[in-house]
Amino acid sequence: MAKVIDTDSAHKTHAPETTWASYWPEAQRWLVIAYTILATIALGALSFAAHNAPYFSWDLTATRVVQSVQAGWYNVLMQAVGDPGYPPQVYALVVIIILALYLTGFKWEAMAEVFATVGIGAVGLLIKTLVNRPRPSPDLVHVIATLDAGKLSFPAGHVESYVAIIGFLWFISFVQARNPWVRSISLLVFGEMIALIGISRVYTGEHWLSDSIGGYLFGSIWLVLTIWFYNWGKPRFFLRRTRAKEPIKEKVKAGQEKATEAVQKPVITWRQRVAQAGVFVSKSWRHYRAAIFQGYLVLAIVFFAVLAVLAHTIAYFAFDVVITDEIQRITLTGFAPLMLFLSDLGFAPQVDVISALVILFLYVTGLKWEAVTTLLGVISISLVGGIIKIVVQRPRPSPDIVHVLTQLRDYSFPSGHVLYFTVFYGFLLFLAFTLLKPSWSRTLLIIVFTVFIGLIGISRIDLGEHWPSDVFAAYLLGSVWLYLTVYVYRWGKPRFFADQPVAKGTGMDPHPPLLPNGEKK
Repeated sequence: MAKVIDTDSAHKTHAPETTWASYWPEAQRWLVIAYTILATIALGALSFAAHNAPYFSWDLTATRVVQSVQAGWYNVLMQAVGDPGYPPQVYALVVIIILALYLTGFKWEAMAEVFATVGIGAVGLLIKTLVNRPRPSPDLVHVIATLDAGKLSFPAGHVESYVAIIGFLWFISFVQARNPWVRSISLLVFGEMIALIGISRVYTGEHWLSDSIGGYLFGSIWLVLTIWFYNWGKPRFFLRRTRAKEPIKEKVKAGQEKATEAVQKPVITWRQRVAQAGVFVSKSWRHYRAAIFQGYLVLAIVFFAVLAVLAHTIAYFAFDVVITDEIQRITLTGFAPLMLFLSDLGFAPQVDVISALVILFLYVTGLKWEAVTTLLGVISISLVGGIIKIVVQRPRPSPDIVHVLTQLRDYSFPSGHVLYFTVFYGFLLFLAFTLLKPSWSRTLLIIVFTVFIGLIGISRIDLGEHWPSDVFAAYLLGSVWLYLTVYVYRWGKPRFFADQPVAKGTGMDPHPPLLPNGEKK
């Protein structure tokens, strides 16, 4: 007798029932994205309103309600919640938290906490400066202490910092803590601190309720970015070595390395010796270096933006005058002529002649993509620097304050000389390091380019044509632009000029000599 098959049962067996739980991870991701977008829009609208209104009517009502509570325990609680957010204790606590995470093995968690701390502080200061809202007045509500000369009220710095920094600790406790008691206590303590800090800032009269709301919005946005940064970097840099490698990812990585083989950095002497000894350099260290470098780029962009905003409203800082005075007091033999010589290299027409000769030399010697990339770097940084100067409109140092050799007519921020030297000579240094095999001429070029980049900033300060903050900002922007130039170079090299001749015996050589068994040296 033929066996009858239950088609309904077979269908149920091979097609598992779809439940809400299977959709939850994807739904959770979209909920976070939606909240981040809405919070960003709300923060922008509230910032615009706070820029035009010292306070709202409901701010005054809410503050008086919060301050109407008269109880000893309430006053102690509000003070205790807010005190850790003031300097110097806040700096000590942050350092302790980061060191504790790092020393207990949570190294990437410590890196993410650094990202949260530095980012929320720098970007928060930028928003405060742009909004420039006055703090609550003692004539309207009770104010325990007037901070920041009564300015920079929006958003509340305590609130945004607690949400970003302590909020990340809450997240780590939720996903990493194994002991249920430790996990529950940590979540409770961190959650209460975040919830109460907004009320505490209103109670002390140092912020309006709308400032606290802005702090919660911005802090939560930065917390989402911090968690994203943590989830992105954890599997790349700090995975356990005992985990099985994924064959597909390894093949993809091998294909990417092969595609960019023509533009890989050559193996330096110490690494060659290590390789000959049969030892390999740990991949985790290379990933760690990459994480540090990427973190630097983010911080450089953030700090440059903060300096640009401040320079737009402040002609110079107190430390600008102090540093300029110290540099201009240097009386070493040959120092003044050297400073003048370096600055002269950055003025027209000599800067145009030098750039044209170097680019022409690279092109004629067969390094065509190198010549094209150098030209792109020089032109782009000149345009970007000029645009920023016009936007910031910071005046040059005044002869009434410091010694000024020549009173230039254009704006001061950022230093155009430093931008040019960092990108132009920095890219030439990169080319010398990657295209030339180790030799005394290669070493000499690297030293010369490094000295040029390092001393041009001192030169601009010594001549009184830029403030130190102009120079420092130019180094930040120039280093970021140098990275972009190198990125464009590495992207285009295997696509357009992969077969051009390069120095033999370097990591750039697409056709290295072979050993007798047919393997590459």
